[in-house]
Amino acid sequence: MKITYENYEKFYFGEASEKYIQSEFYAQGYEALKTSPDIGYDLLVTNCARTKFLREKSRQYNIQVKACVCFENLARFFIDEEDFNCLLEDKNGYLICVLCKPEISYGREDITIYREQSYLPMSSMCENWKSEVLKDKEYLSFNTLKEKEIPYVGYTRQYFWFNNAQLKRLKGEKLIYKNSEYNSICINVEVSSMTIIDRNNKPYEVKSNSLYENAKMGYEQQHIKYLVECDSSDDKMFKGDYYL
Repeated sequence: MKITYENYEKFYFGEASEKYIQSEFYAQGYEALKTSPDIGYDLLVTNCARTKFLREKSRQYNIQVKACVCFENLARFFIDEEDFNCLLEDKNGYLICVLCKPEISYGREDITIYREQSYLPMSSMCENWKSEVLKDKEYLSFNTLKEKEIPYVGYTRQYFWFNNAQLKRLKGEKLIYKNSEYNSICINVEVSSMTIIDRNNKPYEVKSNSLYENAKMGYEQQHIKYLVECDSSDDKMFKGDYYL
């Protein structure tokens, strides 16, 4: 897709998150390749080197990456409905959601103070700055930051993933919903507890049989290592049980 003045900031924000996830796969010894042209996935992940040197069975993971800026305790991820349906039909399909938490610097008038305490979390940011950047929760506009003289220095990132069966279960238990404003599927997450919440931003009790009482992301779902280690022999994971 050709970038323009209107979309380049959003494009770069998305690319940064995709490359972050790519690095997580490479750290586990997997190849993570950007798809071109756009086929509904962001990354195709393979284990060619591991097949060659470790005699592993050949595998492929089709990855959709979504990212949003996390200012408060609520994160909202939007997925194109057609792309989401594609994931539902693909046993090798995975959705990875990336939480991007902005970091703010208060300046470096004194180099000693700068080294010790200039980098502060978003929660410490002045309320007037916060009100300005909250206008766009999907990504931070570089131009807005510059115009408002907000000393943004970067993001810290956290992610979680869902496999095909888990996404089906999300849909079946109505933990996702269609957002008519964006014509997209929406997932709401309470960040502090890493729990999926309903469209009214309220905690949700899982109705079907589950290892858990609520829709809380497990430890496994917050690490690429477990995404590549689960396979069709992992019955609980592939029945959607381990997401929650």
